[in-house]
Amino acid sequence: MSKVRKYLDLDELISPLLNDMVKAVYIHASDKSKGNREQQIDISYDLVGILETVFTE
Repeated sequence: MSKVRKYLDLDELISPLLNDMVKAVYIHASDKSKGNREQQIDISYDLVGILETVFTE
């Protein structure tokens, strides 16, 4: 719980905090099958794991 409380009221994301929060970054192979280049990137956060995110342009 102390680690979670530390991140509740962030005013600025600085390198030491980011390094403490992120456990791993997984970059998958790119895919051009739909005509546009798409690439999946998964970020595994400490204490929570990988959160599902969807980015659209």
